[in-house]
Amino acid sequence: MRNISIFLLLVALHATYAQVYRLDAESIRAQDKSYPLIESRSRYHKTITFGRNSQSESKTNSLDEWMSPTIAYGQNQNDLRDFVPMFMGSSKPGTILKWKAPCFNNNTASTRLNADGSLTLTIDASQPTSYTCSDWYFLATRSNFHVKAVVLHGVNTITINQFEKGELESILQEGLHIFEFKDGFLGTIIDAYKAIRVLYGIYFEPDKINFMTKYMNITFKERPVKVLDLPEDEIKSGALLGVTTLSGLDSILMYGTGSRIGHIAMTLRIDKELYVVESTNVGIRKILYKDYLTELQLEGSSLIYAPLKPKLQSLFDSKKALSFFEVYQGQSYGYENIAYAWIDTIDKNYPTPMTFNILSSALSMFEKMSPSWIDLLFVRGAVLRLSRYYNRNVECNTMECLFVHMDAVNTTLAQLVTLPELDSFRYPPKDRRPMVCSVFAMNMLRHGGVLDDVDFNASEFTPKDIYQLDIWDTESERPKQCQVDNFKYCQILGKWYWPVPMFSTIKPYNYMNQRCGALPMAYERLPVNC
Repeated sequence: MRNISIFLLLVALHATYAQVYRLDAESIRAQDKSYPLIESRSRYHKTITFGRNSQSESKTNSLDEWMSPTIAYGQNQNDLRDFVPMFMGSSKPGTILKWKAPCFNNNTASTRLNADGSLTLTIDASQPTSYTCSDWYFLATRSNFHVKAVVLHGVNTITINQFEKGELESILQEGLHIFEFKDGFLGTIIDAYKAIRVLYGIYFEPDKINFMTKYMNITFKERPVKVLDLPEDEIKSGALLGVTTLSGLDSILMYGTGSRIGHIAMTLRIDKELYVVESTNVGIRKILYKDYLTELQLEGSSLIYAPLKPKLQSLFDSKKALSFFEVYQGQSYGYENIAYAWIDTIDKNYPTPMTFNILSSALSMFEKMSPSWIDLLFVRGAVLRLSRYYNRNVECNTMECLFVHMDAVNTTLAQLVTLPELDSFRYPPKDRRPMVCSVFAMNMLRHGGVLDDVDFNASEFTPKDIYQLDIWDTESERPKQCQVDNFKYCQILGKWYWPVPMFSTIKPYNYMNQRCGALPMAYERLPVNC
């Protein structure tokens, strides 16, 4: 999990770099001629556009409409999420797009296809709010991006003169997506810095607390008792262990899915010893329960414990569960499952300010920085979906290759990622069966005999989905050590009280959690039987 936190950190740094433009035009051209920096100056204004194969110009209607050579930076620097630009709309030939921005209250955009095959986007900006303001835009196609600063009242244009295969056709069909950096130039850099502090490992704990409090409505109330001494003989096999660490990865996963738990593990007795079995960044492993507690205490984690309902506890077969574990012990962590288990819908899973419109261009951009991570997290899963759902024989490890095959079946990446992650999927190399923590835990329950009467894909379950299952015992009297907290489970570790909403409330049903939306801050699970 630490590796993916580093990846998310690099993503934020890359986004910041793309906005700062600290390299001059000549140095950028020397590094990559396909990314020109076009800078035009006059006595009255300066316009900068950074993008692939793009040209830009700004025009004023008259000198009387001149605004100011000064750019206003950062209109609202209170929301760290604003380092991700907000979607304003999509512009394609034959349509007019209108919106209001922080600087210019009235903006219209139109797109035209030129005789030479290039594409020109025109933004007409008027009604400025001050003499020193500006608006900054992220213009995205499925393969590339361009950044445009609108400083001056009047007509601003950007021309894209080269395209990847199928890119122009996708613009004509879906439009050129326009996103706005809400906090301007300097404000976006400040937002990105704040976001990095949330994303970065287990450091900057106050930033993570502020983030969860403000954007997830989590209350941090300190517990007088940090560790409960629950004897091992009180702990049953097949029980839920829910772990929350104030790390970058947990913060993102919890914000994205609405979970109050960042990691799921399970107890299992092996040769009369109590172990914890789990899928982590070091792979699928077992560890003595007492050593596990020591690890979590060193990390400052919270830990909750909940046994199965008595009837289900009697069904749980530790030997069968152990047999499943032994087959996969040592297998690497299932990074391939993360995004596909989370995203079930086109527009009900992306937390503010993310939208599906930015997905393809963002992945294409980050692929240039870390192609192996994009292949691991997205491309491999998309290839399997094209094969399984569209009966198409695909061998791809790049986004560009994916786009070709998606065009052939008339689908998009935003649609593809919503297709269920099937337990029958096998990933390279050597037909791996990747499992993140929650997927592994659901498979342990299945092979332990707890959910024999339910048909489901374990690969579609997140930590939230597991703790909400109505299979955990909330009615039996808890051990007396656990009664210091007014919870239906036992919080064994934690600096703060850790309430978990909707714990053990959803009865299992066939094909559950394959079409579920949930948006902050309510994270209401819709539709009900999704």
